[in-house]
Amino acid sequence: MNFLAHSFLSKNDDESVIGNMIADFVKGRLKDQYSPKILAGIEFHRKIDSYTDSHPIVIDCKNYIQEKNRRFAGIILDMFFDHFLALNWDKFSPIPLEQHTQNIYDILDKNKYDLPKTFQYVLSLMIERNWFVSYKKIEVIGYALDNISNRLSKENHIPDSIFDLRDNYQELESRFFEFFGELRGYGEEL
Repeated sequence: MNFLAHSFLSKNDDESVIGNMIADFVKGRLKDQYSPKILAGIEFHRKIDSYTDSHPIVIDCKNYIQEKNRRFAGIILDMFFDHFLALNWDKFSPIPLEQHTQNIYDILDKNKYDLPKTFQYVLSLMIERNWFVSYKKIEVIGYALDNISNRLSKENHIPDSIFDLRDNYQELESRFFEFFGELRGYGEEL
């Protein structure tokens, strides 16, 4: 899952949110760097990612991604799923997406100097461009895929996967609903 889904699944605690959001930006020995609750949030994020990557629905959804992009299918599907989550937010939460988004941005912004430097940069873009709310728009997912592509050192065709989303939209959205219900249940058990 990508940023929006991780923020949604986070336990209702600022430090859990922080851990969930920075998990992809921290490596190595973390015990001395972060509080136990932030460490728990990092571990929660990693369990969610592992569950997602090995889930049969997600594995099947990779077939909707062009062969030339299959090795990046997990990253691509994360973006597609955040799109579906943003677009259908009111089906999952009584808190409006805009309010949730502002709450998450506020938590992260007030703690930004304690966050990894690489995440601080991402956070500034996230807030400035209001990523979570903008994920509702397919064209924004296209821009995000372009940015992901540009950050990778290996040649790729990730931006072309926006056509996979458009061409298989209803099937992918349906599979997202199936999967996200199961993912929520798994997250609640952790």
